[in-house]
Amino acid sequence: ALPISLLVTLLDSSDAIAMAYELYPNLLDETITTPEAVRALAQQLEPKKGRKFARSVDGSLKTYLNRMPRGGISPEVAVALLHTHADQGRSFAAVEDRMHFMAACASWKQNHEGKARWGLKCLNNYNDYLVSFPQAQFLNIVRDPRDVLASVFANKMKNRTAESVAQGWVSTHTKFEKWRAKQPDAFAMVQYETLVSEPRQEIQTLCEFLNIEFSESLLAHQNKDLTIFGASHLSRDRVASAVDTSSVNRWRDSLNKQSVEEVQHIAGHLTGATAP
Repeated sequence: ALPISLLVTLLDSSDAIAMAYELYPNLLDETITTPEAVRALAQQLEPKKGRKFARSVDGSLKTYLNRMPRGGISPEVAVALLHTHADQGRSFAAVEDRMHFMAACASWKQNHEGKARWGLKCLNNYNDYLVSFPQAQFLNIVRDPRDVLASVFANKMKNRTAESVAQGWVSTHTKFEKWRAKQPDAFAMVQYETLVSEPRQEIQTLCEFLNIEFSESLLAHQNKDLTIFGASHLSRDRVASAVDTSSVNRWRDSLNKQSVEEVQHIAGHLTGATAP
């Protein structure tokens, strides 16, 4: 999670883009099929404050609601956004309506911070995003899969094995590269190791791709009052620090030979990396 969260936080520190983090539209409950049901949800949430806000909600919708503060959205604003969604005659049954609510959340932060654009993390169902947002641009940050596995093990993520992590890594990046080949102006790749070792050069390249102005403040995101710093997030403490290379090659000290070989067997052909 660290490379993606770092990239999102760096972009959020710009004067041009407001980032809403992990508001994935698939987390919105598609069994909420009417505007009336959306309004009932808003009314159900209205009395709740702080950590108790989403306590009465179950499943992935609870996850979505609990992630809204990462984009600076308070419980009161969340309720207001739900009421507006219902007022527009929308529910969460259709993909386009889930995308619309996600965009409303991100747009709220954009307007609140006075920025020109909004962005967030997305899943790899790129076609769904492009149908709703034809002018969207996508960034994919690539990290050595051995370090990805080391991070997974360090964070004690359940049911994750060397095989499953490597297969997921290959699937994610292969799919992105297919889209990048078709739409190079809309899809760009960022190498994590390059970003942390040569941040100025890599961030300038990102700004050119996104057509936003480079600012020195992008090299000191940790000094800004970003919404993520006041929210709950697995990588919050790391992204609140200056960019450094301390997470590069961590696998050398934390992975055993078998795990390294499993990753190499599955993903090595895409990385060019060799096992020790």
